[in-house]
Amino acid sequence: MKFIVKNFIFFNFKNKNVKFIQYSKQNLILLGDKSSRRVTDFHRALRQSSLSCTVIDWNDWLSNNNLDQLTDLCKDALIRIDSPGGSWKNEQKLLLFGAYSLGKDAQISEQDVLQLVEDRGLVRFGRQRYAGFLAATKQWIDLVKKAGASRIFPDLDAIALSFDKRKMHQKMDVSNIRVAPTIQVSGDLEEIFHHMNHANISSVFLKPRYGSSAGGMMALRKSGKKHVLIAPVAWKNERLYQERRFHRYADINIIRKMVQTLFISEDLHIEEWIPKPTFAGGPADLRILVVNKIAALAVARIGFGPMTNLHLGSRRLPWSEVKAHLGKKTAHRLFQEAEKVAALLPNSLSVGVDLAWTPASNRPIVYEANIFGDLIVGIHDENGRNSYDLQVEALCEKTI
Repeated sequence: MKFIVKNFIFFNFKNKNVKFIQYSKQNLILLGDKSSRRVTDFHRALRQSSLSCTVIDWNDWLSNNNLDQLTDLCKDALIRIDSPGGSWKNEQKLLLFGAYSLGKDAQISEQDVLQLVEDRGLVRFGRQRYAGFLAATKQWIDLVKKAGASRIFPDLDAIALSFDKRKMHQKMDVSNIRVAPTIQVSGDLEEIFHHMNHANISSVFLKPRYGSSAGGMMALRKSGKKHVLIAPVAWKNERLYQERRFHRYADINIIRKMVQTLFISEDLHIEEWIPKPTFAGGPADLRILVVNKIAALAVARIGFGPMTNLHLGSRRLPWSEVKAHLGKKTAHRLFQEAEKVAALLPNSLSVGVDLAWTPASNRPIVYEANIFGDLIVGIHDENGRNSYDLQVEALCEKTI
């Protein structure tokens, strides 16, 4: 599918008398956070190919959710949906959408959402934010379809699955993709310990069920009467706050309060903490980016703790160094496994897959899959292309 577009337009729903500058027919529209690097880097890749797109800012959509003035733009258009980002204004609006969507099951009412103030890093209302994200996205998709959009990626099913850790884990498991064993718990810390003892598991990850990255995630280890919890989470004033550094807690009373707070705030996904292989001086895994069903880019992440997410300060290593260490056969198997995971999220232009090789097994183990996992800064393939260059090429060369 070839597409030719000439203009890059930021559309502001708040201006009811908006005028299009240098308007010509568009056939690529991006719903994203226009201030984010994700959008600017994607636009840069388009511009290098003499292409561009119309950008609809998530905040404008969440504020006005009206496409009447965009009917002509959407006709026969390709629609790309990107992350709404982490700004408070978008966060609050997604919680409002979640209140509408969940009704009496909402974690916080519409009126109380409006009274909230920004509290940076506070872990709260993950289930409602997820519900709001899906509701706002569904309304967007319904409207652009009605306006004649030809293709939307990723679609709602892929978004819903990718940001539900429990369902994504189950989907991978039944698809013969190796994942960590899970523990089904609905109560408190004592119930977690009971199930760990029953399953002969000494360490687990406690993950908020909804969302991506390591937000709110904790690693819990038990050895006899000793316990330790390690997490990029601070316990302040009886609340949990995400941070970019690891904290270590050994006081069982503090651990109990933290876990109970996470239970109340989030629906938890709990899985065995399987140590990652050591490479280049630290625990290591890979982020492999699958573009249009083909594993196209990879980076090794060398961590300082149980989680290796790059925003936590993990070091990047080029794929070439890891490939030389692993050998071609293992490297090929890792790429194949990433493609197998991405196939569970069809109608996605790209999928970031986090996985690792394990010396004790011939099978890679997969940790996460993220349809917004394409922000891999400073990493290029052997032809010098970054993650966004690869996606633009996929758009230009074939039907997605």
